[in-house]
Amino acid sequence: MKKILIALPWVFAFLLTGCATEPPSSLLETAVPAAETKPPEPMESLMAMAEKVAGADRISVTLYMGYDVLQDSGQKIAFREQRRILLNRPGQLRTEALQSDGDSVLMVFDGKTMSLFKPGENVYANIEFVGELDSLVRFAINDLGIRVPLAWMLLSTLPQDLKKLTKELVYVERDVLDDPATHHIAGRTDIVDYQFWIGPDHLPKRIFLTYRNEPGEPQFWAEFADWNLKPKLAESIFTFTPPVGAEQIPFVIPQKKPVEAKSKTRSPVSKRVQDDEF
Repeated sequence: MKKILIALPWVFAFLLTGCATEPPSSLLETAVPAAETKPPEPMESLMAMAEKVAGADRISVTLYMGYDVLQDSGQKIAFREQRRILLNRPGQLRTEALQSDGDSVLMVFDGKTMSLFKPGENVYANIEFVGELDSLVRFAINDLGIRVPLAWMLLSTLPQDLKKLTKELVYVERDVLDDPATHHIAGRTDIVDYQFWIGPDHLPKRIFLTYRNEPGEPQFWAEFADWNLKPKLAESIFTFTPPVGAEQIPFVIPQKKPVEAKSKTRSPVSKRVQDDEF
């Protein structure tokens, strides 16, 4: 994978005058010699990561996410979100989401009922759904229109899905700016360019998605933190109890519209994101 180095004007002045001081030793001291071993095959790294995530019975992880949204003006605006995911296979899930504008949402699924709670409005809604996590994720996205960022990474079929959808895959580099160093790989599906930074524990450290078929080629990115594949998860974590004074509202299932019938109008700052598509 080739890199292009850009020389800044002050660098030339530094070389010509010979008057500059030594660069900070701290950066030089952290330099890492070229790896003596051959880098892993990218598909091996991808499958090791996918199998480890999909094979975990329990997961606790925090995501620091961001995404672009193309505005009517042609400018792309970036938004941020923090999300905590607690997963207990085969049929329990809890996600806590905090968006950059302060809006927050709690989703809890106990294997029989999914509950959504919005603290800012103090309202909640319940819908019955009996099934395992894979079925719930697909139901939430396809039938309820609920955003589930990186939903495909929650599925037990992650290894098979990634292998089937990936059309191209390359090893980029060993990224020493991560501690410990990560393996940076890049792949393509029919609609998405993706990049993973995978740690020596085979868990993803970072992901970038580029939706190249969408206007403006918006991006979604996430940093994974506090991975725990053996968390202690009490049953109460997956039981939703409405706060005192919270109002229950109906769970409205949106009607599906043909693609050509969808409105193209956006608010001045739209927050639409397609991070659950792959």
